[in-house]
Amino acid sequence: MRLKITMLLVITSALVFAQNTKIDSLEALIKIAKNDTTKVNHINALGKEYLFVNGDFDKCISLSNEALKLAQQLKFVKGIAQSYAKIGGANIYKGNYNDGLKYSNLALTQYEIINDKKGISNSYNNIAAVYLSQHKYDEALKKFLNVLRITREMNYKEGMSKAYNNIGVCYQNKEKYDEALLGFTSALKLEEEANNKTNIANCHNNIAVIYIRQANYSAALNSLNKALQMSTEINNKRLIGQVNFQLGDLNFKQKKYKEAQTYYSTSASLFKAIMSMDLLISSYASLVEADSALGNYKDAFAHYKLRKIYEDSLANEGDIINDKSILITKYENQKIVLKTKLEDINQELISTKESAKNKMNTLYAILAIVACALVFMIYTQFKNN
Repeated sequence: MRLKITMLLVITSALVFAQNTKIDSLEALIKIAKNDTTKVNHINALGKEYLFVNGDFDKCISLSNEALKLAQQLKFVKGIAQSYAKIGGANIYKGNYNDGLKYSNLALTQYEIINDKKGISNSYNNIAAVYLSQHKYDEALKKFLNVLRITREMNYKEGMSKAYNNIGVCYQNKEKYDEALLGFTSALKLEEEANNKTNIANCHNNIAVIYIRQANYSAALNSLNKALQMSTEINNKRLIGQVNFQLGDLNFKQKKYKEAQTYYSTSASLFKAIMSMDLLISSYASLVEADSALGNYKDAFAHYKLRKIYEDSLANEGDIINDKSILITKYENQKIVLKTKLEDINQELISTKESAKNKMNTLYAILAIVACALVFMIYTQFKNN
């Protein structure tokens, strides 16, 4: 067992090194490149690495904007289209669907100008993914089937794989699990031919989701182990987070609530690190269920509040917020409100006391006058007698 672990670490280190070497190589090429179309291509290639391999979406957006600016200066249509496409894809992964749709449509327009069929099919794929995120499954399915038709005619295997995978997601949400499994396994076959580890891991993760729904837990665990190993090798935080989330679901279904809670917490930390808002919301929602099942109602309420905070932020154009600072701010605001109320109450009490004191002083004065009057009357009467 120790030897196996050592070998796995060596393999993982080698793959991460290879990945970093590619990034380093592209960065070196960008530094020495002139401000021409070649530099645009290098920057977009680097953005692609951060988008699909590292899962660093903000870095991808930053690089793509840099490439876009130069491509626009050069009137380099393909470079403009590729930059738009990556900005759109990164925003979709982050859960910023309005921006994702906007930039995907901009990319589509540019690809149509130069009749780039691969770019057109990828843009349609991203646009359909937004419909999928909005739970418009029938509309999304029609678009993905159209993408599949186009990519088959072109024999564009990468596009075919994406279409198969997204068709599987549509059927999964429509609870047609056999059709979903067919879509995912078809995508997996194409990705294995291309040896694309990121997409292979994603396919295994999606297949595991179906097995969990079908209560085939041993098959689900087998698929998730494969997905976790591959996603860890390439250090893709989004994928590692997704696999941990599914491991949480797998344990929750088997009533192993403590294990499920651990996996959900790991997924939340990873999704928060890359600000993948929609997946972060799902992790917090699942933590509420796991906490409640364990009787940890205080934690369940805290995770429920965090979920609502991120849902509100996503609804407001995906504003990025820090959950701890938000909760602290809310707590401080509540303290200020409470303090103000207490001060008002204290002021009222002071006023009431002063009013009562004044009334008592007046009463004492009246009683003193009455007493003096009585004494005077008694004294006068006694003197007259």
